[in-house]
Amino acid sequence: GMLYFSANDGTTGTELWVTDGTTNGTHLLKDINPDGSSNPSRFLVFNGELYFRANNGSTGEELWKTDGTASGTQLFKDIRPGSLGSEPTNLTLFNNKIYFDAIDSTTGRELWETDGTVLGTQLVKDINPGVGYSFPFGYTLFNNKLFFSAEDGTNGRELWVTDGSAAGTVKISPANPNSSPIDLYTDFIVLNNALYFGANYTSAGKELWKLTDNSLSTSELSLTTQPKIYPNPAKEVLNVKFPDNQVYDIAVYTSSGKLLATYQKVRKDFQVPVAKFPEGLYFITLKDEKGNTVSLKFIKNN
Repeated sequence: GMLYFSANDGTTGTELWVTDGTTNGTHLLKDINPDGSSNPSRFLVFNGELYFRANNGSTGEELWKTDGTASGTQLFKDIRPGSLGSEPTNLTLFNNKIYFDAIDSTTGRELWETDGTVLGTQLVKDINPGVGYSFPFGYTLFNNKLFFSAEDGTNGRELWVTDGSAAGTVKISPANPNSSPIDLYTDFIVLNNALYFGANYTSAGKELWKLTDNSLSTSELSLTTQPKIYPNPAKEVLNVKFPDNQVYDIAVYTSSGKLLATYQKVRKDFQVPVAKFPEGLYFITLKDEKGNTVSLKFIKNN
């Protein structure tokens, strides 16, 4: 195999290099920008070729690819004609295509895809219509779909999902969420058939949320009204106050995800004994009769 990387030899600037693991087999593959540095980055292998972002000095930062030869290292598509460049980033494999975000002069920074052909390289959806930027970020595969955060120009950054089609690229949100409930650099983590992320949807502030249902209805993001826990930090007991008369299942986890305790079919306000827990951060999950789940964090102090 071969290893491709960017490096600066002091003469050609930062360019695309390759090595077979030997000194003699380590060399400049191509001087993409003869007048400076092309700064290759965002490498991704797809269908036996290496796709990456580079600047040849005239088109700006655009999408390039190489088959491992100098002659086969070339500009793949000039998405944003001119010297500014489309600045493709977050290259991600999904559905036998590469998904990424890029800038063009008409739609701003939006979600794009390529099947490895120039004609098959296209905008998936103009999430923030017009020249506004939706800034897609955090691409994560879950339940055969691609999840990410983006801004559509109405309520700040929120959770989005795509199946690869424009019609299947939609926002997921509970009713009446806070403005900009998700931060730009929010990480999405897949664990035990659920997508976990931090969000500030309700008056409770930023908390840990999870998405579990492949139907993508908004209900699995939130209980109808947020339960409350107190005191926080807790020392002897953690009180759980429910907003309605439903039956709940309760589970308590360490910050690393280890299950500590479960309580089934709890209907009335409840006290979780925490006196024997070591000091630290914990999570309590509450699941109602409809399967809606919310996770809250609390701190145990001695």
